[in-house]
Amino acid sequence: MDIYCKQLKLPGLKSSFRELARDAMEQNQTPTSFFTACLAKEVEIRVQKRLSTRLKQTKFTEIKTLETFDFTSIPKLPKTKVISLAE
Repeated sequence: MDIYCKQLKLPGLKSSFRELARDAMEQNQTPTSFFTACLAKEVEIRVQKRLSTRLKQTKFTEIKTLETFDFTSIPKLPKTKVISLAE
């Protein structure tokens, strides 16, 4: 399985298929459900890796959030509206 995952460039599946197979056996999943779980895990890991890579490329010195934003520096900015838009 490791060889096929490497050849097909599926690093997420390579790292998690054993756990997914064990869960599938314990839950008596159908082969289709198991395959779907494998593909979903691969997509999830790729999305996480893509996000991580893009964050590294930005070279941000620190991560900023709305919780740490100083709304007093811009008095006309409505804090409640900004927070509601972010949700």
